[in-house]
Formats: sequence, structure tokens, C-alpha cells
Amino acid sequence: MSNEVLNRLSDSWLDLREIVVYGFGKVAQRNIDKLIKDFSVKCIVDNDPRYAAGGEYQGIGIHNLQQASKEIKLYKVIICTSSLAYASIKKDLQSLGLKEYEDYCRLENFMTEWYWKYRGEVVLSDMSSAITSKCTLNCEHCNVFMPYYKEHYETTTNELMRDLKLLFQRVDYLASYFIFGGEPLLNKSLPEMIMNVYNEFHDRIGCIQIITNGTLVPSKKLLDACKKSNTKIRVSDYTKQVPYHQKLAEVKETLEKSGVDWSMGIHDTWRSLVFPAAIKPIAKNPEDARRHMLTCSIGCHIVGDGRLYYCGALLGAARGKLWNFSEGDYIDLSKSEGSLERDKLRIMRYCLGDIDNQYISMCNVCYGLGTDNHYEVVAGVQMKREK
Repeated sequence: MSNEVLNRLSDSWLDLREIVVYGFGKVAQRNIDKLIKDFSVKCIVDNDPRYAAGGEYQGIGIHNLQQASKEIKLYKVIICTSSLAYASIKKDLQSLGLKEYEDYCRLENFMTEWYWKYRGEVVLSDMSSAITSKCTLNCEHCNVFMPYYKEHYETTTNELMRDLKLLFQRVDYLASYFIFGGEPLLNKSLPEMIMNVYNEFHDRIGCIQIITNGTLVPSKKLLDACKKSNTKIRVSDYTKQVPYHQKLAEVKETLEKSGVDWSMGIHDTWRSLVFPAAIKPIAKNPEDARRHMLTCSIGCHIVGDGRLYYCGALLGAARGKLWNFSEGDYIDLSKSEGSLERDKLRIMRYCLGDIDNQYISMCNVCYGLGTDNHYEVVAGVQMKREK
């Protein structure tokens, strides 16, 4: 493994105290409290039209790029967006004469490198656990391939806690921890899992979030656990393709009355991973495959089975017997590199894409979710279930 991925920031980041946060979407909202705690955030930049007249978060002004042009040039800029949005923002900042890793960088690169170099801490922006392969929907373009499973799995609370304990032997802090599936509400141990995670790691996780499709009404037991643990529920609305309007309305009403922090997002389109419908090489050589991997915006590092996986799509395909693992596809958390420092370094480099085999094996056939994937499809299209 090289040192390049942990030596991108220039020396001018050393005494960092003041920053600008670029983006106030999902990525920013689940990470900004950590940044506010550790730095003086001078302003938040977001070009969403709803902030054209201004806005604020915890007293910090939200402005568009033109309004924040002065701050953008005075302070280091942390870009808290998806890879797709980052490509566009990068062009805008370069047009202002700003340089990547000198004046600005992506959140994941910043958190991983800066906290390690200047605080000796392993800080990751996010991590996930997939707790069941069972789902109430059967989406044709599911990016973890649930409709293709012949045998399903369900994670136990003990397995989940084992995985997190192994992870936190090497990681000091996670800004966000996601629990998903399949449909995670189908795992009846979910309330117990949330409370165990919170009780054990609440000082090391910024935010716990559940990702659900809104077809199941959360139980009182789950809602009580979410309130006690400050867990957020994120609901995906696929009713433009799947007729569950009445159930979704019931879910919304239940959440509104619960006092739980929740949000709902409407999904019209997805980018199809194409795999497994068409298994054909999409990279001409290892360099192309690596570039394709780093462009992908799935950004879903997963802990499970005592391992750390770089890619959720790969794990879904392997668990569904659609793909076989190759060297470098995961880190076995039960094995050590010889010292705690080396183990920590390996985790950070791996999460930044420093893979033993240069790229994840499935990147040769998976179209990913980056700017080089133009296969846009209607979200939530259902496959017929096998009898």
C-alpha cells in the first residue's frame, strides 16, 4: 500500500481552525455537527434555489456560491456532497483559481487524512451494516441485488455487535452509521440492535440512521428505541412505481406523532448497475478499472461477517451467490497487521480506495454510480417474484 492517499493535503492545512462547508444535503447534514464541534464554520455554501434568499443552521449562514465568494477564497473548503455533485463543484472552484487539496477537498478525504495526521485519530465519515436480505419490495435495479437471492440471511444482535467491536478496535469515530437491508424493519431484533449500538458506542458515533422503504409502519418498540438513542429514520418513497400510497401515508403519520427525527425522500430515477443483467468487462485494463472504482459514488463501506467491505454492491452480489470474492475485496477485522497503528492505517487507506489489488473485483462488470454511468432507469420498477 502506498502513502499517497494519506498525503494529499498540503502543509497549509496544519493549523486548521476555520473552514467553509460546501453542500447542505444528506452528506453534509449527517456530518456537519462533527465539523462544527471541531472547527469554526464560517459559512455553508449550497446552490439549492431555496437558499437563494439565505438561510442558517445553528447560527451559520447558508449562501450560494456567488454570495459566499469571499469566504470561499479565504478559508479551506470541505465539500460535503456525493461524488456526482463533487465533479461539478470541483469545476466551479477551479474556475475561481482554487486548487484541490490545497484550497478544498472532499469530506471523506479530509476526515480520514486530517484527523490522522494532526490528531492521531481514525475518523470515518460513514459506515453501514446490512441486517437482512429480506425485503417487502422486489426492485429490478436494486443495487444490493436482493431479488436475486435464493437463500436469505438475517443478522443477529450478537453478530452486529461483534462486527462493530472489531471495527472500533481500529476506528476512533464514525460521523454516521447506517442500518439497512433489504428492508431492515423486517429484522425483529432492530430495536435491540439500536439500543446496544447506542449504549456501547454513542460517544463514538455521530448519528445512527435507519434506511427504510416506507412499506412497514415502525413499531412502538422501535420508535421508543429511536427516541432513546437519537436514531434517525430515513424513508424512501417509491410510490410513483409501487402502489403503497396508503401505507406510506400511515408511516408518515406515525413518524410525525412519534417525536423521532425522520425524513422522506422521493426517488424517481436510479442509475442502473447493469450487473447481473449483462456481465461483460467495462474496463480495458487495471488502470481503467481503478479509475472507474474511484469515480463510483456508492461510497458504501460495510462492516459484516467480521470483515470490512469497501463496496455494498459487491457484498450484496457475493451474499446472493452472483459473485465470488477476490483478494483485496475486504479486510478481515479479526486479523492484525502486527501493530495497532498499522491496522489503523490499513483501514483508512482501504476506505480511501487503496486496495491491495488496485480495485474491487466486481468493478470490471458493475457500472457503478459515478459520472461515467449513463444508464438512468426508473426507480422502483418491480420484478415478478418466483413462486
